[in-house]
Amino acid sequence: WVVVQNVETGKAEYKELTDMHRDIIWVRASASLPLMSRMVEADGKLYLDGGTADSIPLEASMKEGNKKNLVILTQHRQYRKPPSSSYKIAKLKYRKYPQLVESMRDRHIMYNGELDLVAEEEAKGNCLVIAPKQPMVVKRIEKDVEKLKILYQQGYKDCDAMMGEIKKFLMEE
Repeated sequence: WVVVQNVETGKAEYKELTDMHRDIIWVRASASLPLMSRMVEADGKLYLDGGTADSIPLEASMKEGNKKNLVILTQHRQYRKPPSSSYKIAKLKYRKYPQLVESMRDRHIMYNGELDLVAEEEAKGNCLVIAPKQPMVVKRIEKDVEKLKILYQQGYKDCDAMMGEIKKFLMEE
């Protein structure tokens, strides 16, 4: 599954990938960052990455009937998203798409609400969270290969350290 954002509606859509040759368009759309990438046309509609509309799709997974969810966060546990500093640019660039602009304006509210849901579901035992132990030292669009390698290695170590807990969580009834 990938999450894409319908540019007209500003809403997240969830696309199941069953054939990579046919469905690669959805992968392209889900990797098309707003303000940085071109919109992707699929099924006669325009799409961008779904992170602006649904950054942590835990609720969507639960609606699909998944009882156990492994949530991988890219930020440390104490992180809270601030309001976007690029909202004014988005408002200009996407003036033909007011629902998209609105979702970009309110992304921090949606994201922080999703973090609250993750914490609630984790407390109930319905999800297990993997998150960096430290704040990230890379920018959203990082070009320093050494910094990216360090971040990758830290993520690998964090996950490896939790492997027993992950296996136990996934095996529990």
